[in-house]
Amino acid sequence: MRRSGGEENDADEDGVVDPVAIVRGFHRAMEFTDLIGVCQGFVAGASRLVPRLRGREFSESQLALVTRQVEKIRATADWIETAVSTGRVDLDEALAELLRGQ
Repeated sequence: MRRSGGEENDADEDGVVDPVAIVRGFHRAMEFTDLIGVCQGFVAGASRLVPRLRGREFSESQLALVTRQVEKIRATADWIETAVSTGRVDLDEALAELLRGQ
C-alpha cells in the first residue's frame, strides 16, 4: 500500500523502538514478498508453458475455458494494481462474481 508523506517513526522520544511496530513492519514485508512471489510464480509458469503450446490445437470447450481463466487473471491483476496504488482491497461486485466461479 502506498503511503503518503511522513511515515510513522517506529521509535518514541527516548529512542525506544516499539516492538509492535517492528512486528507490523515485518508482517507488511512478508505480505509484500508473498504478493511478489505469487506474481513471479505466475509469470515463470506461463513463460515455461506457453512456448510448449506451439502447434497445439484446442477444442472449442478448451478455448472457452482458457478464455475464462485469462479473464480472471486480468481482473485479478487489475485488483492487485488497484490495491497497491490506492490501498483499497475491497472487491467490486463484478470481480467477486467472476472469482466465485473458480
